[in-house]
Amino acid sequence: MAETIVTAILFLLLFIQSILAYTGIPLLSGLHGVNALIMIGLGGYLTGRNWAFARQTGVPTTMP
Repeated sequence: MAETIVTAILFLLLFIQSILAYTGIPLLSGLHGVNALIMIGLGGYLTGRNWAFARQTGVPTTMP
């Protein structure tokens, strides 16, 4: 559930990123870089949580 919310926030920030890049107001255009850092952080968080080759905890290994 949390990953779904973070993914939605990341999508919203992507939309905001495209708007911030082309505003004529320098103060708002300066937030383009801050928004990019937030997007990188959220993307890294989602990658870490959903990594395909991560160790699975709680999976019992039995040998026949």
